[in-house]
Amino acid sequence: MLSFQKEIKQKNEQEITLPPTREEQATDPIQQIPATPEAPPIWEETLNWVKNDPDGDLSSIHIKNRPDITCQVLILRRLPPPTDWKTLEAEFNCSYSTLANFYKRQCRPRLRQFALTQGFLN
Repeated sequence: MLSFQKEIKQKNEQEITLPPTREEQATDPIQQIPATPEAPPIWEETLNWVKNDPDGDLSSIHIKNRPDITCQVLILRRLPPPTDWKTLEAEFNCSYSTLANFYKRQCRPRLRQFALTQGFLN
């Protein structure tokens, strides 16, 4: 008998969550908060700009004596989700310092200028 009483007590203590009724939904303050506007499609616009390279600038600037390593290639590989530098170093058979310095000197300024012209940065 004690075990039966204990079982009933445990069942009574369990919390049962039911979906809210229409009235509860209508009065729920959380439901009254307006949705935030969608985040601007920064990555999508940036990705399209890099892929399309409208000025031909990104595909023409490359590491000295390495026309295969252009701003376009590196930016595409470093945009989220970024490929890590060690992988790029092995893939291109080019030192980390050369890749990172080229990215810092040539790619970042172009990305920044694009972001400024698009209004992503002030």
